[in-house]
Amino acid sequence: MPDSPRIIDNQAATVADYLRPRLRGAETFDFVSAYFSIYGYALLADELESAGAVRFLFGDPGSVEQLDPGTQEPKFFEAAEEGMAPNEALHQKYLARRCAEWVNRPGVGIRSVKQSNFLHGKLYLTGGPAGGAGLVGSSNFTKRGLGGGGRPNLEINLAVDEAAALDELREWFNRRWNDRRRTEDVKGKVLEALARLGRDY
Repeated sequence: MPDSPRIIDNQAATVADYLRPRLRGAETFDFVSAYFSIYGYALLADELESAGAVRFLFGDPGSVEQLDPGTQEPKFFEAAEEGMAPNEALHQKYLARRCAEWVNRPGVGIRSVKQSNFLHGKLYLTGGPAGGAGLVGSSNFTKRGLGGGGRPNLEINLAVDEAAALDELREWFNRRWNDRRRTEDVKGKVLEALARLGRDY
């Protein structure tokens, strides 16, 4: 595993660059993010598809049907209205369909908190024979949040690799994931949104 700084801010090092080697061959990948975009997925697609069981918890229930809020990329329901160049539309459609194939795998689970403005933290946690790694901070699973594009977000994330700290993070995630009073399964909604984004117009 290559050495990397403890603080990942998308300047000297990006979140995507930190996650890539840790996702390759990972047995588990658990993450919490308010937002998810196909452009964020594109940065890590190969690695995500090679990982084992994946659990994604949306921290903001209203973001399930959005792409990259606050960025230049087209949103789910504005794609046809804003007008994109043909190559952009084709790329978006391809990404949406590839992402849908990945999300549809039995090993991928997606839940969301039911209450808005309740869960603000961001967490990325891999597990495997080597013990895994964690990243805790402010980066959403979007292109700019992960450090992609010409103007990535300035973030503050702390890398964690101590076994005791990773165990605590896994316990914290499991409690949130298994709390049926506060979270719900939204995998079907995500697949519906991706199907709309990937359809032919």
